[in-house]
Amino acid sequence: MKIAIAGKGGVGKTTICSNLAKLYIKRGYNVYAVDASPDGGLWFTLGISRAQLETMKPIYDMREFIDDKAGDGALYLLNPDVEGAADRFSLSIHNIKFLRMSAIKTGGSTCYCRESSFLKTVINSLILNENDVVILDMSAGIEHLTRGTAQGVGLMLIVIEASGSSIDMARNIEKLSEQLGVKEVKFLGNKVKNEKEELFIKTNIPKEKLIGVIHYSEAISDKAMGLVKYSSELDSPDMETVLGKLAPSCK
Repeated sequence: MKIAIAGKGGVGKTTICSNLAKLYIKRGYNVYAVDASPDGGLWFTLGISRAQLETMKPIYDMREFIDDKAGDGALYLLNPDVEGAADRFSLSIHNIKFLRMSAIKTGGSTCYCRESSFLKTVINSLILNENDVVILDMSAGIEHLTRGTAQGVGLMLIVIEASGSSIDMARNIEKLSEQLGVKEVKFLGNKVKNEKEELFIKTNIPKEKLIGVIHYSEAISDKAMGLVKYSSELDSPDMETVLGKLAPSCK
């Protein structure tokens, strides 16, 4: 199973991604958690320390590996052979294999075209066993979709909050996902503070496509501020109840 987590910036994609990874591990699966955002913080929400993070490089920084597999220069191969890359460059945390696929470049340098192509190839090259799961924490917005980065995933989970801009972005992501051939698109309401916000989400998203809503949590806010450390446990009971619809027990 390959799942991409998308949505507008600030809706909580990374928190959802890390909790879904933890839930799949808890239910007996092998999990690859992929940070596909240049400014991603998936490492933080998984409980990886900055010192641990600094021991690994994004795959695109490993120039010798990329140039060897994808070609050097402006004309590079779109489908390099990346067999074994996921295991070779992952860091294990709570039995989750974390992959840091990208990072912020220097101002005015260049685009992320090569890295996006390489990321897509890595994801498509992962031949999964029955109990393997790949979860991608995508960049905010739609740019990754216009580059086809999420092509090949089986489920696009679009995280939304109670705002018109979030709903509009979600609909654009849904349309682009369908154009990429993503088999299934679902929505998840997040950081819902009251009944009014919950009603807003349920009014704007078809019932059959909304897997549920997760309520605002002070505990998660404390973790985001670094007041409490992240662990292997899910961040709230809401997470297990709602995300459990996507993570059946491994048979």
